[in-house]
Amino acid sequence: MPRAAKSRGVRVVLIPSGLSWIDAEIGGFPSAGVVAVVGEVGAGKTSLALGFALTSLARGPTCFLTNDSPEAVLEISSRLFEHDLRPHLTSGRLSILEFAPYFGNKVRSLASVDGPLAELERLVVERQVRHVVFDTFDPMFRWVDPASATATARSIMGTLQRWGVAVLCTMGGAASPLSEFARLSAGCLQLAQGELFVHHAGWCNVQGKGAPVQLVQGRGLVVRPSERGDLDAEREGDEPCSSLITDSMGALRMNQEEWQALWDDIAAPGSVTDASSDGGAPGAAADATRDEIVPDLGAREGEDAETGGARQVD
Repeated sequence: MPRAAKSRGVRVVLIPSGLSWIDAEIGGFPSAGVVAVVGEVGAGKTSLALGFALTSLARGPTCFLTNDSPEAVLEISSRLFEHDLRPHLTSGRLSILEFAPYFGNKVRSLASVDGPLAELERLVVERQVRHVVFDTFDPMFRWVDPASATATARSIMGTLQRWGVAVLCTMGGAASPLSEFARLSAGCLQLAQGELFVHHAGWCNVQGKGAPVQLVQGRGLVVRPSERGDLDAEREGDEPCSSLITDSMGALRMNQEEWQALWDDIAAPGSVTDASSDGGAPGAAADATRDEIVPDLGAREGEDAETGGARQVD
């Protein structure tokens, strides 16, 4: 159930984060605000982000932008959380977007991410998305000159806040634009050396509080029971599974169909892929899902390419 808090006299509606310790300590995440999760590779950022996405699906449509492949997200969810995401894709309640490997070069040449964010905003409005997860947000700032870091971070933050939805951004870098973005966020969490810390949460007075965490098969990121009693404690037979998930810090790979406008004509409408899967053997299902989520990268708008459930958004 959503909870309410106040930030600077403004009522803030809080929703479950997917981790009981966070909900108990800071009430959850804002239903309309930006939360940053900072941590090194393998710290558990993807697990926390995916846990929030799984929890959010019960509330409404969710969009997950990954620097991994869509089928990798399905596999992580199945292996780490024992949750099959394909029915959510089929129903349209979940959208998984994959960034292109040349995303960083493109936005660097344009010196702006306004195009991709505007395209994503159209998807958010069209699909009535209530939760957006970026895993990871780092490439959005790789083009930024340090001298303009503060202004750029404020501009991008303003754009995300305007959407009026819950936004979770994982970040692994320590560049000045990212640091400024994390500072401007409604809340910031940090994962480091097996610990989860609350750097700040603008809707409450909690700051600097932390707890030891680990990955557990079937449950994702949990707080160690020895430190938190029965809150998020492992059940009998639970085993740590830190090797099951790592955060890739490689270049984002965005589906060309998703950001066609950015690559070919920034003023032209882009296209969005609707994904679905009809089950079957695990290997075949993954291949089929990828075909449906990621159309032929050589296909251009207007060509008769096989794109699964792809459709054009004008």
